[in-house]
Amino acid sequence: MDRKVLAVLTAAFALSLFACQDHHFIPMEKADKLHIPSGTENAPGFSEGPQEQKQVMAEAQKMGAAPSAQPSVPKESPHGKGPIADPSATIVDGTLELGAEQKKMDFKGWTIYVLVRLVDRPAPPLAVTRIPAGNFPVSYLLTNANLMAAEPAKPGDKILIEARLDKDGDPITKDPGDVYGFALKPISVGDHGVKVILDQVRR
Repeated sequence: MDRKVLAVLTAAFALSLFACQDHHFIPMEKADKLHIPSGTENAPGFSEGPQEQKQVMAEAQKMGAAPSAQPSVPKESPHGKGPIADPSATIVDGTLELGAEQKKMDFKGWTIYVLVRLVDRPAPPLAVTRIPAGNFPVSYLLTNANLMAAEPAKPGDKILIEARLDKDGDPITKDPGDVYGFALKPISVGDHGVKVILDQVRR
């Protein structure tokens, strides 16, 4: 073979070898150490070998972060117990009326607080709502949107209703002169038309 032709071929081979190395060329003596995915592994998308993949997946599962094909949808309340409460579900509704002496007074500008308590767990209140005082009788409605407790009450659970006319509008204070009242007896969650008469004065 002509020496010039041989020199050209040798130079071309050297250039091709350099180009392959620049693109992460792997020498043949190291090829048997490569991990080539077989298509049957359970964790696609990882660059590690089978053992490394299994370890990564195990750690992810321990942390509750294993890859999932579908986003998780919460089926429980944020408090971690029971189903999510329907915020529109009625706890109780009814009317607030004044006692005979209180009908002589003007409560405009005062604030009404209506509290619902479970009979077997009076504190904290199950639910609370706030209503501007106006012309009586006044309608009230408490739903799961007014919940104060961690869990909603179940339909049929026994509850107590309390209402209070508060002059300073602060739910924490209980000042002399505030007017309050209770439903006459325990009622059930989901009841309608429950009347509360505000006829007692805080001394």
